Amino acid sequence: MTPLGKLLLVDDDSNYPFLMRQAFLKEGWDGFLEVAADGQLAQERLQDQSLERPRVVLCDLKLPGLHGFELLEWVRSQAHLRRLPMIMHSWVTTPEDLTRSYRLGANAFVQKPMSFEKLRHLVRLVGSYWLVFNQVC
Repeated sequence: MTPLGKLLLVDDDSNYPFLMRQAFLKEGWDGFLEVAADGQLAQERLQDQSLERPRVVLCDLKLPGLHGFELLEWVRSQAHLRRLPMIMHSWVTTPEDLTRSYRLGANAFVQKPMSFEKLRHLVRLVGSYWLVFNQVC
């Protein structure tokens, strides 16, 4: 199935977005991934109402400048973005990160996969649910 919108990946690691793009290609979803290299760029992208809003944001916790938690708080404080699905993710997950993410309004939290096959599986599951099946208003 073809996605109905784009996923915005917010991640400062140059390798991870490359691998994510490859996983999207392998799933046949070329062109449905956008990347912001830090929280500030993601915030600027989301503020630009002349662009189509992404269907979901996959946001790393550890970002330079505007941290992942700060971006999540900002999104939840914006009337036009308040319902935008936010998925937080990180290589290392602590109970405190999980609790804080959900307390701030994250829709989900996933650990970054350690292999390309697991990344493809994540793209398949997250993409299918958030980009294809989930209804948005």
